[in-house]
Amino acid sequence: MLVFPTYAFSFSGMNADIERRVTSGGTSLSGQEDVVSTDGGGRFAVEFSAPYLDEIAIARAWRAWSAELAGGVTAVIVPIADLRHQFNQDIRVPTTLPFWTEAEAISTDTGVTLAADAALRATTLDLAIAYLPGPMEAGMWLSIDHATMRHRAYRIARVVSQTATTASVTLSHPLREAATAGDPVEMIDPRCVCRLDGDMTSPSEIGFTSSDKVRFVEDFRGSYT
Repeated sequence: MLVFPTYAFSFSGMNADIERRVTSGGTSLSGQEDVVSTDGGGRFAVEFSAPYLDEIAIARAWRAWSAELAGGVTAVIVPIADLRHQFNQDIRVPTTLPFWTEAEAISTDTGVTLAADAALRATTLDLAIAYLPGPMEAGMWLSIDHATMRHRAYRIARVVSQTATTASVTLSHPLREAATAGDPVEMIDPRCVCRLDGDMTSPSEIGFTSSDKVRFVEDFRGSYT
């Protein structure tokens, strides 16, 4: 699969979250409201704002991606680009534009793997740590490259326990696919398979291209190559 070149566009803003849907069961006479989740575990979404498109090559790459994503028809791997709130690590940015392949966009190995099998829709992971730049903390993202669903992003809700070589964490939403002990867990540069949601405009004024934002949502087609 192609990798969206998040870092090449030098976005000024980024907002990644899990979109949820809840419904109210009504309010009792005592004022208690029963709220029930109806989203099946939520949906990952990320919005990037104010890309830097002043360079002609970058502006052309932006337009090429608009054509490639085809309004949401094409699924793509999207790096979250939350580096400062992960471990503030540098990553290798491919120089080939407009498109990055998975081989070009390999991130630094954090040395974290699953310490035990995790079932479909599991919300707790046991992790083995060979190396990590710092301690895991609630609010960080991680991703797993699943066999069928490919890269899926999960936010750490709680760090249940942690040592220099092990950790147990709970997730903000359930695993999209079962995973096996020994599977790598990406902590430096998490990513998710997504599709474009909305427009990817690129108007020009006095020769300079600009764009407001681009938004991606998790793709659930189920099979990716």
